[in-house]
Amino acid sequence: MVVGPGDTDVVEAVAHELGLPAGDVDARVPLVETGVDSIMTVALRRSLEKRTGLALPPTLLWEHPTAAAVTARIVELLTPQDVSQMS
Repeated sequence: MVVGPGDTDVVEAVAHELGLPAGDVDARVPLVETGVDSIMTVALRRSLEKRTGLALPPTLLWEHPTAAAVTARIVELLTPQDVSQMS
């Protein structure tokens, strides 16, 4: 299933990886400041690939360092067909 994430989807993935409640992760705070390390970025990227159906670049979480920035980039990568499937 292809879905477009909102900030909450990325925040939930980050929180899950960190073992925190989603409410403890701010979408505007750099992921490294929340405790995400290089190994976690691999797991997060894979989780987001499963959620979105997209093949995401390995550097996604380093080039887009906040949950909000990751969300914005994923939305940019979605095709119009992906967006229509979300409805």
